[in-house]
Amino acid sequence: MRTADPRVDFARLSPDGRSLHLEFVGGPDDPSNPCSVQYEAITELSDGELVVAVVAQQRARPVPSGTACDAVGYLRAIDLRLPQGFHGSVIRDKVTGEVVLPRPSDSP
Repeated sequence: MRTADPRVDFARLSPDGRSLHLEFVGGPDDPSNPCSVQYEAITELSDGELVVAVVAQQRARPVPSGTACDAVGYLRAIDLRLPQGFHGSVIRDKVTGEVVLPRPSDSP
């Protein structure tokens, strides 16, 4: 069974527009746990917006019969380098359609 792709809760673009930090709630990240989930981020430019998605990867091995995975959410993050700089102001989550880039007054 494939894990659902999570929504992006927060995105921060580097000042030079070349890297992106994404935060989301997903499955555990523990190689010894058969319920562990790995994620990758994908990006695309669409109508001047940067559209992002966090995609759950298929588990490396099946969850053993009789094992139940908990429904606890774990705060996760992915940092990625963009193939080209993005200097726009809208980053949109592909899963929900919501804008996830904070307004400048929300930035640290």
